[in-house]
Amino acid sequence: MWQEILKEEDIFYHATDYDNLPSIMGKGIVPGIDGVVYSAENGHLSMAWMCMTRPQTKKVISIPYRADMKTHRPASDHSPFMLEFLGAKLKETSYDMGTKVYETTETIKPEQIMFDKIKQVDNPCYIGGKEE
Repeated sequence: MWQEILKEEDIFYHATDYDNLPSIMGKGIVPGIDGVVYSAENGHLSMAWMCMTRPQTKKVISIPYRADMKTHRPASDHSPFMLEFLGAKLKETSYDMGTKVYETTETIKPEQIMFDKIKQVDNPCYIGGKEE
């Protein structure tokens, strides 16, 4: 019980194209064009979102990282319908899901990333589009 009360960091999961891994290993996870890094409490949801919204991406990775919850806020652009479709439980309240999605404007440093826990999947929604 005290470990939960005193913990300073939570684990978040960010999904991205496998091809971004070399850059992430050197620079960390850098905010995108909209100025934020998106993540979820659950690796499955982060991967499912990436696969559904990026069908041109052949291989997707889920990257777990440690961060202080105070640096993250609920993501504002994630459609509740899409989240429920991907497995989030939205029945409790409008933003009290079984799985939550977050955003942060901070770069996730390489030392925060749990590289040994990265998971990779072939995107089941892949339709092509990127040069092979």
